[in-house]
Amino acid sequence: MADIGTEVAQGRERASEAHGAAQPDIASDAARVATATGAARADAARRRARDRQLAKVGLTAVLGVLTVTGFVRSRGARRLHLAAGAALLGLSLWHHTLYQRSGDSGGRSGGDSGGSRESGGPR
Repeated sequence: MADIGTEVAQGRERASEAHGAAQPDIASDAARVATATGAARADAARRRARDRQLAKVGLTAVLGVLTVTGFVRSRGARRLHLAAGAALLGLSLWHHTLYQRSGDSGGRSGGDSGGSRESGGPR
């Protein structure tokens, strides 16, 4: 009987050791997932920053083309002016969407109609 009790005790020790060893594996898996999630968020943030910069550069270039072609009187300049106007509309929409918060309904929150009282805006 003593041998069976000893074997049971040893079995319990082995089970508790095995259970304790499993915890670091779960923790390391969670750490890997958290690291991967953090890396994905960092990549998304870099992509948003790059897209925002591209939109600004595109808007600047198109405004330059619109300005120059607005003063030139030729058929080619007029076509380029119209194409640049369309590009300005598209880039403006893209630029606007890059700065939208996720889950934003598109309107101002709280029914605010303009400036705030703290900044000395309209009352």
